[in-house]
Amino acid sequence: GGEGAAGWTVTDLMVATVAFDAVRVEFDPSMISITVDNFGLLINNAAWSFRRWPLKDNGRCEISVSQTQVVLLLSIGVLNGKPSLSVLSSSVVVGGCELNISDTRAAWVYNLAAHILRPRLRSVIGAGLEDAVMELVESDVLTTINELTEMIMPALS
Repeated sequence: GGEGAAGWTVTDLMVATVAFDAVRVEFDPSMISITVDNFGLLINNAAWSFRRWPLKDNGRCEISVSQTQVVLLLSIGVLNGKPSLSVLSSSVVVGGCELNISDTRAAWVYNLAAHILRPRLRSVIGAGLEDAVMELVESDVLTTINELTEMIMPALS
């Protein structure tokens, strides 16, 4: 192989645990605010690999996120004469995160780098979680709620 961009692959991402302290829901006539306090999750035994000529390595990792706040703002509107919800904005602020690399000889170097790069890692994980929340809410939750509303609610006049 020749030189090229670094190739990272992470597979087997399975969430082992999810926890949170409280969910607050606030309503006003045009908006719903949902806040999840002290959200945390643990992903363990994920497989990773790295390849950039002439280097390559692989192993396992554990990722934990804690002390995180998730805020979701939903707009209440009308679509085709029926009540409809859509996402106005979302925010994920990661308080704590840990990455632990294992199953490779260089694990100690990677774990040292992960510790040094923790602020950047927190930012990347926060952006990834925000994307995941938006995708889940838009593709599954709101679609289901809006479809049910379409079926059971009479048209607004």
